[in-house]
Amino acid sequence: MIRRALIVIACAAGFALGAQAAFATTTPGQIYPVKVVITDTKITVAHDNYIHGAIILYRIQNLGTKPYVFEMFGTRTAVIPPGKKDTLLTTWNYQGKFLYRTLIKGAPAGPQGYIRICKTMKPC
Repeated sequence: MIRRALIVIACAAGFALGAQAAFATTTPGQIYPVKVVITDTKITVAHDNYIHGAIILYRIQNLGTKPYVFEMFGTRTAVIPPGKKDTLLTTWNYQGKFLYRTLIKGAPAGPQGYIRICKTMKPC
């Protein structure tokens, strides 16, 4: 009986942690800041799954050794020199899977990834 109770508690704790990991964007008109870190080998986006209609302010930091332009959803930042930051404001009005990547001199270069936009907060 105690073993079963411990299993139930462990499952509940795991579910709670998973629920906290979801990025809830339910307040209309609120801008949510999200950290993005660019290196020469990867792009780390703090959250990559949003609900339809989310307004996200991406705070992009270039920790790489080259100047990069960050492109997402057809919008680009200015050139971000190594060690510098820029921002990108996006309203996710469409559902689907959208590419983000780095550019050097206008051409895709380096890492890339995807943002997923869903109707509900359930992973899509």
